[in-house]
Amino acid sequence: MSFGKALEELKQGNKVARNGWNGKNMWIVQINDCEIPYRGIGRVKLNPFFAIKNVNDTMSTWVPSVNDTLAEDWKVI
Repeated sequence: MSFGKALEELKQGNKVARNGWNGKNMWIVQINDCEIPYRGIGRVKLNPFFAIKNVNDTMSTWVPSVNDTLAEDWKVI
């Protein structure tokens, strides 16, 4: 599926991945309504963002590349 359709899936709370990614068990998700403690001022609300589950079972923020946005190999996990 296209990135546009994958983006709609992300907005609905689903995980998506690309068939073309080299890493096994990698996927992305959209994080919404997140707050974190911040030194000196209490809690800070974060804007929505994408996170990727890495091959070593960690999470990082994720920004799509041009190749990702033009790809047609997206799938729902």
